[in-house]
Amino acid sequence: SGVDNDIIQGAYKIQSFQSEKNTQIRLLGSGPILQYVLEASETLHKEYNIDSEVWSVTSYGELRRFGLNHERNIRLNLDEELPHVSKCFGDKIPTVAVSDYIAAIPEMIQRCAWKVQLHPLKGKAFEDVLNSEKFPSQKTKDYLHKRNGHRIMIVGIESIAAVNNLDSLISKGPIDGVFVGPNDLTTSMGIPDELENKEYLDTLTKIIKVSESYNIPVMVHGFTEERTKKTIDLGARFVLHSSDGGMITQSIDREFNAIRDEKIESTESEAI
Repeated sequence: SGVDNDIIQGAYKIQSFQSEKNTQIRLLGSGPILQYVLEASETLHKEYNIDSEVWSVTSYGELRRFGLNHERNIRLNLDEELPHVSKCFGDKIPTVAVSDYIAAIPEMIQRCAWKVQLHPLKGKAFEDVLNSEKFPSQKTKDYLHKRNGHRIMIVGIESIAAVNNLDSLISKGPIDGVFVGPNDLTTSMGIPDELENKEYLDTLTKIIKVSESYNIPVMVHGFTEERTKKTIDLGARFVLHSSDGGMITQSIDREFNAIRDEKIESTESEAI
């Protein structure tokens, strides 16, 4: 049916507009938070005389995937009907999408972190450890510690949302380290590569302070000797100074620059 197809493609309507005379707005909700969207719709109608159309989003990911696929087909000059997201929400009606995605991130991190430490534990046994740290037996606990004790879990913090949720992220699972990529973080903040910007330095200091309160070290990509020393001064306990590719590139640049300089000096000497 039409509704079944809408569900598969990522969103289906559960409440239509009641009147065309009132101000209209479209509300999108997913999962448990959908109930709050319905309550908001009722409040808007009763208290503000605003009419709402409500949609249940079964998958924001599918909506995005179909939309990106449509854009790709347009670039390739392929005949393509409008994607589901455009058919449903492509008019001029204001649309507000509500999601508890950010709230779900700490739980996602928790599960990933524990997977590192508890592999190959699965099913109810895994959930028991996750929820109450109840292992099937002491033997299993000792075995997993021995098997996975050398593995580490490092979380990348490279957006303001991640910074604001850092405390919750760390407290949810066995996190061994926090990594900060200055380029990604500053770009997300709207100040790309402004590594001396006070806003960035304050944010980096906050990341280090929160992490250290859990005795978790922060690693920052230093790029240069000066930047590496700066992050250490701020409190970073280990650094990513460079990478294999980066060091090779820098070495090649130095050598070829030296060759060019020598060639220029030789040419000038011959001219004299």
